[in-house]
Amino acid sequence: MLIDEKIYARLALKADDVYPIEAPNGFAVPCVVYNILTETPVRDISEDAHMASFVTLQVDVYGLDTVEVLKLGRVIRRDFLNWADDDVTVLTNDDQKRFLDNTTDVDLFRMMLIFKLYVRDDEA
Repeated sequence: MLIDEKIYARLALKADDVYPIEAPNGFAVPCVVYNILTETPVRDISEDAHMASFVTLQVDVYGLDTVEVLKLGRVIRRDFLNWADDDVTVLTNDDQKRFLDNTTDVDLFRMMLIFKLYVRDDEA
């Protein structure tokens, strides 16, 4: 399974509406939008030498209510920081910011989370 699919699957356990890169027009809130910002390939020279990548992931949580956004953001942050399996280990939550996005239709609250992941997968 590709890292994009793993990220989507993990986020979909926490939020009903999850979108890669950008939300479509008319999206429902609350929702989560994620984007892989960087992938840096590395060769793991451990016993079972394999390819791996350091991945920088941005996760944005959107909603109409700041408390709703903060709660969902904290749930995602806690879940991701505990993510360690055979293929993926979340190393850090590098940054966390809160915004008010003023659009022409509505004010959306947004929480942005930045994670660093170590992905042990030739398909990263």
